[in-house]
Amino acid sequence: MNQVTLGQWTSIDPKRNRFRYYRVSLTEDLWKNTCLVKSWGRIGQAPRRRYYWPKADEDLPQLLRTTILRREKRGYRIGSTSH
Repeated sequence: MNQVTLGQWTSIDPKRNRFRYYRVSLTEDLWKNTCLVKSWGRIGQAPRRRYYWPKADEDLPQLLRTTILRREKRGYRIGSTSH
């Protein structure tokens, strides 16, 4: 299975001891259905993950837009992590 990263954000604020990341990627499940994977957590720690199976591939752009807006509203900025 191939996984394609669609976006990656970080929220770093040393004063608040905040070192977080958020990643959204696309993959296929065992039955070849498209699956959106959201991963998040503290930089350097094991990620938490949530999987979404859209009813149609046309729903993916809206789901991604909603995710981007929520991350920006919560102080995340586009960036990468090395974990």
